[in-house]
Amino acid sequence: MLQKHARTCWRRRDLVNAPSEPCQQSPVHLAAGGGLACFLLWQLQTRADLNQQDIFGEAPLYKAAKVGSLECLSLLVASDAQIDLCNQNGQTAEDLAWSCGFLECAKFLTTVKCMQTLRPS
Repeated sequence: MLQKHARTCWRRRDLVNAPSEPCQQSPVHLAAGGGLACFLLWQLQTRADLNQQDIFGEAPLYKAAKVGSLECLSLLVASDAQIDLCNQNGQTAEDLAWSCGFLECAKFLTTVKCMQTLRPS
């Protein structure tokens, strides 16, 4: 029975991206915000929407930046998360990493942003 349910969930992207609570945070948001890289990787392998924004306009990248999870940030960036999204306050994930004092994460996002700017279209 469990295997049948797992196969159904694997095929249904809407289940993976379903907000789990009133703040409209998906399991990807929760994994990134908890610094749970292993669970985040599994979510990404199920084709979860890594740019889905919650009611605050924050994508999973923001959640990882706010808790200082360089591992989760790396996974999200490697999976082509949009790093230029802005939340309701006009902040990017990079801005949040700087303001939360996660310098290594902020420098990583700054470097990625610079590399993406230099990449030919």
